[in-house]
Amino acid sequence: MQRIRALIDTHANLNAKDNDGDTELMCAAMKGYTEIVNILIAAHVDVNVQNCGFTALMYAATRGYTEIVKALIRATIAADKATNEAQATNANTEVNSLNIQNKNSYGGTVLHNLVCYVSSYSPVSTSSFTPNAAEAAHNRTCARIFASINSLISMMLNEGGANPLIKDKFGDTPIDLARGFAIYDQLPAFADYFRKKKQLVIGDHLAMGDRYMIDDVADIVGDF
Repeated sequence: MQRIRALIDTHANLNAKDNDGDTELMCAAMKGYTEIVNILIAAHVDVNVQNCGFTALMYAATRGYTEIVKALIRATIAADKATNEAQATNANTEVNSLNIQNKNSYGGTVLHNLVCYVSSYSPVSTSSFTPNAAEAAHNRTCARIFASINSLISMMLNEGGANPLIKDKFGDTPIDLARGFAIYDQLPAFADYFRKKKQLVIGDHLAMGDRYMIDDVADIVGDF
């Protein structure tokens, strides 16, 4: 903490990378140092610096540090807004650059990272028996984590403008991953998003060249 404050006080380059290609923000994000992340954000570091495509937000998302993810989502949204406004002023046209949709070396976005992280928390099925104390505690933990990640996904979609139909290098969208892990129903933020944006998904996304066929989109959207 003192070292970070000293760097700020001496006006050091906070966006400089270490030998591994990581910035101070990236290191703090991957280690779960929430207070340091908040200090660096307040010092206006570049939240979109990448290392092999990974940003600080992606590092935090892959590790499930929900408070850090939330802070970095907000910082990334603010950075996107400032960038778009500046570019629009210079170009005298509307600009919509979304760093929140940056892809890592695997082609995945933060939404992919969040789905993959939460997939490791599988509740114990209680349909055929009453869980013991340990199993009940495990299920409560899983429910809490799913609720937290679902809230972050909702924030990404509704506030950050993230696109849940972006595919990674393996051809999977975040929704494909959620369905493959059998956790789609536990992440209602996706269904809520499509319920609100049904016409946008069927119209705009297909018109923009997404390779989803009409029946694929209908299957995603459902009977909303």
